[in-house]
This record gives sequence, structure tokens and C-alpha cells, in this order.
Amino acid sequence: MSRYAKGKRLEDHTFSDVIKSYGAKGEVEFVNKFFKEEEINTILEACNFNKIKGIDRNLEHPIKIGTSTKRADLTFPNDDELFYFEVADQSGSGKWDTAHHEQIMTKTFKLGLEYGLENVHTFAIAFKEFDPIYLEDIQKWENAFAVHLRFNDTGYYADVYGAEEKKTKKTVKLASANKFAQKLMDISTDFGWSNRNEKPTSQKYCYIGKGINNTKYGLEWVVSPKKDRLGIKLTGGRHPLGLAAPTSFYEHFENPDKTVDFLEKEFPNFKSYDIRSKKDPIIYFEFNILDLSDENLEFLKNVTKKFAEFLQLSDLLD
Repeated sequence: MSRYAKGKRLEDHTFSDVIKSYGAKGEVEFVNKFFKEEEINTILEACNFNKIKGIDRNLEHPIKIGTSTKRADLTFPNDDELFYFEVADQSGSGKWDTAHHEQIMTKTFKLGLEYGLENVHTFAIAFKEFDPIYLEDIQKWENAFAVHLRFNDTGYYADVYGAEEKKTKKTVKLASANKFAQKLMDISTDFGWSNRNEKPTSQKYCYIGKGINNTKYGLEWVVSPKKDRLGIKLTGGRHPLGLAAPTSFYEHFENPDKTVDFLEKEFPNFKSYDIRSKKDPIIYFEFNILDLSDENLEFLKNVTKKFAEFLQLSDLLD
């Protein structure tokens, strides 16, 4: 290998110049113009998340706190999780300050009341280096990330503080979820069902039963970070191409509440939680995952069979 030649230091572009380059008049318009799916996924990958397809952005997400309404710059759901971006503004030339720090703490807490704090991922995004006083808080905060978004003559990239340390903690957490999901896959086999995969997908999705017309689409159980619930859903999203599924399959995506109503009538002790995404709905219901007694497993089996029956998919569990 040859010796390195003397390099040239690349200066970051100012936040003001970056905003102008996108034809934006301020931070709100810049967030809309810059943070498209590719740019969002660049940040997610820098924070050791997998890419997300079909991101459904919510700009200026209103958050009611007492009698006032605050706004989160950008949010988007993914299954039962919510991703929240708060972006520094021009008043501090793109530097993270106390006002923004207070905002992410207040807004994240309120979003956590709705989604569960463990399901809200918060991203503090600034265009200059963070002061240590703010990094100290964010490093202690398991689901928060300090992102220094940098622009120079080569393009843009994300510097994330403490990403590797948080990756280790996340890996341990996912390993625990994967272990339980594998147990569920084994339970499904014990029920006499043929599963589409031997192992869970992405540590939490259990493809139970056969696939519709031998495809990957069918029934799923979904492991939640919360120990008091389990999810059930259909694989595939609203309109999987080339799938000759029963009409009820597509009707479920149009009106998943109808499915919930049916299950609640069938099982007096069936308690469901709000469905977060209508595009790919997961029905979370009360189920103590630490209690795998015969009675609890029989309940799980019966709920799953009735879910399939209502959607005219009972043959997937034969």
C-alpha cells in the first residue's frame, strides 16, 4: 500500500446555505423537502436500524399537552413503533440548544403515553456538533439518538454519537425477543400447524400456518416489547401483487376494526389495543407472554383459528 498524500480538509456547509440549496424558506419547509425516504433511511441505518419501505411521513405532527398544542417536526409509524425527528432551526444556525432539548423530552413523553415509551424512537438532529451537556442525556436515553447531519462538497452524511454502544444494547434486547418468538413458532408446530418459516423474521414476526396459494402471505403472530400483549396480522400489506386471496383478505385491510369486533364478540375476555397503522394493521390483544399455561395457549389457539375463520383462511391452519 502506498503512502497517503496530503489531504484537503472539507468544510461543512452552513445550515443557511443548505436550506437555500433546497429552495426552502425555513426549517419547516426544509424538513419537508429534504427528509424523503432515502434520506430518512440514511439516518436510520446510521443508528443501526433496518431500512423501512413505504414510509408514511407525518409533518408537523400535533401533540396535545394540557391546553396547548406542540408539533413534532416529523414522525412516521412502523408496525407498533413510532419514529420521531426533531430538527434544529436557523435561530441557532442549526445548533442543538436547550429549547429543542426540552421539546424532545416533553414531546417524547407525551407520544410515549400513546405508543409506549419503549416504542418511541427519538432523533435529535442538528447541523453542528452537540454540546456535552445534551449528549450526556441522550446517551443515557435508550431510544434516543443525537445525529449531526453534515453537508459538504461531497454530499451529506450522518454522524451519530454513541451508535455502537446503543447497538450492543439493542442486540441484547432483540435476542430476548427472538428467543420468545422462536418459542411461539414451536408452539404453533405443537398445535399441528405447518409454518412458512422455521425461524422468526426480524426477531419478532412469526409466519404461522401455510401461505395463501403457497406464497409467503398468510397469518402472523407479532411479538411486542410489552409483556402483556401479542399481535396478530396478515402478511403482505394492503395489495400484494398477483395474490388470488379471498375478498375478506382485502376487506380486512380496508376495515380491520370489523375483525376486532368479531373477535370481541367471540371471546368475552378478548381485549384489544388501538390499531396504529391501517396500511398494514396489527391487532394487539391482551396476552401475558410469561404465562404459557395450557389455558392461555388454548386461548391463543382459539383466537388464531377464529381470526383465520373470519377472513376465510381456515385452510391455512389445516
